Amino acid sequence: MIRGLSVIESYKLLNEGKGNQLSENGLFQASVLGWCTQWLVGYFLVLDDITDNSHTRRGRSCWFRLPKFACALLMLGDEKLADDVKDILLEMGIYFQIQDDYLDCFGDPEISGKDNYGKADPINVNVVKSIYKDLNLQGIFTEYEVDVYKKLTTSIEALPSKSVQAVLKSYLDKIFKRQK
Repeated sequence: MIRGLSVIESYKLLNEGKGNQLSENGLFQASVLGWCTQWLVGYFLVLDDITDNSHTRRGRSCWFRLPKFACALLMLGDEKLADDVKDILLEMGIYFQIQDDYLDCFGDPEISGKDNYGKADPINVNVVKSIYKDLNLQGIFTEYEVDVYKKLTTSIEALPSKSVQAVLKSYLDKIFKRQK
């Protein structure tokens, strides 16, 4: 829900930054785009669950295990700004996926809603987790997370549009140090 609602919030921030008044039609279109974004995120979550062979997500059966399940970009006029935003969002997406894999292994299943780490065999899971601990992946991830946050913040603050900065910072704040 966060991602879909972020689209509406972004529309508002982008328009406020330009001094524009919000229109009912604009809010409707942002809501539709948010809905589409949420469906896209749902698709990626289902794909992640299939890849990890998960049975539950957030305490409920995974969508792909149910009998039936269903599965946008904001266009910017400034091509350089659009390219810069794309680069930032790609980096954010990589961070999100690395974070998701980290939470698969080290996250609390009661919070993340995931019930295993790719394999149902507890012995295999414990062997893999033991290797990860020996490699200090938790420490490496913590360092990576802080570094990527600083890098993304610097990239965002270098953008010329304060309203686009506000949108991207709101996205980053939603995922930084998330637990689920």
